[in-house]
Amino acid sequence: MTRLGRRQYLVTAGAVSVGGLVGGCSSSTDRTPGETLTIGSKGLPESRLLGYLAYEAIGKATDVDPIDEIGFGGSRDNWDALVAGDLDLYWEYTGTHFAVLPPQRTDHPTDPQRLFEAVRADAADAGIRAYPPAPFDNSFVLLADPEWAAQTGVETLSEFARRINAGNTDVRIALGTDFARRPDGWPRIVDTYEVRADSLAALESSILEVPLGLTYQLYRDDRATVVMGYATDPQRSRLGLTLLDDDRDVFPTYNPTPMANADAVPADGPVATVLERLGSQIGGFDTIQRLNGRVAIDGEDPQTVARSFIERIEI
Repeated sequence: MTRLGRRQYLVTAGAVSVGGLVGGCSSSTDRTPGETLTIGSKGLPESRLLGYLAYEAIGKATDVDPIDEIGFGGSRDNWDALVAGDLDLYWEYTGTHFAVLPPQRTDHPTDPQRLFEAVRADAADAGIRAYPPAPFDNSFVLLADPEWAAQTGVETLSEFARRINAGNTDVRIALGTDFARRPDGWPRIVDTYEVRADSLAALESSILEVPLGLTYQLYRDDRATVVMGYATDPQRSRLGLTLLDDDRDVFPTYNPTPMANADAVPADGPVATVLERLGSQIGGFDTIQRLNGRVAIDGEDPQTVARSFIERIEI
């Protein structure tokens, strides 16, 4: 069955009922569940890798024909398409779902299991089934040049905020564009750690917003002192950056969890069986950081990396 790709979806979603007929093809709710499964993902290397891990695992362990829409778009693109039935599956991070996707909640539970349960309940209200997450937490992080951190004594985000509020402007900050604006990103750091508006204004010319992934390039080019990243980024260890501790627990836990359209993935079917255990089979921080390194640093194809991993485990 022909399915909507990202460009088709974005063009037609506003003009045609996505649950209806598009180009003469019935929606996913009109087909027999299980014959094909359209898998999306976000565009970052880890998201693509997770998408292909599901793609390869389902292809290996079931008779379902996975359809590749890896790199479909951002969180909202994937979520809207999943709810509409034009994607059947993608991975979302629990913290992102809680803070960014409907109903956009605040005051996140600090316990990862309670957070997952809240996300699972919200997803179920939209007809989406959330499966057990992988155990690693890919939270946002702020990372500092180790020499600057040693010279200033800054080890935590509280100390970082106090230094800014004291009028020190000896720091250049590189933020991902999305992180700079999203409610669980830089605005929450500024609010929770009480960075004053006048102190922030004094730093305005020293705060760079760049596409995600370029923050590390700015550090390598000696154009940034503190950069935004993700906890599982392989660049952290390879560049020797110093993690600034989130000592006020600004960020929720970001465990990646498979999200599936409940109409497309029957709870008692073979795909559900795979998804129930895939997260735990991926493993923890060291495993995902190593796999991310093969993609983001060594330049390997994410599907090839995913396939080599799935071939070695029992699905």
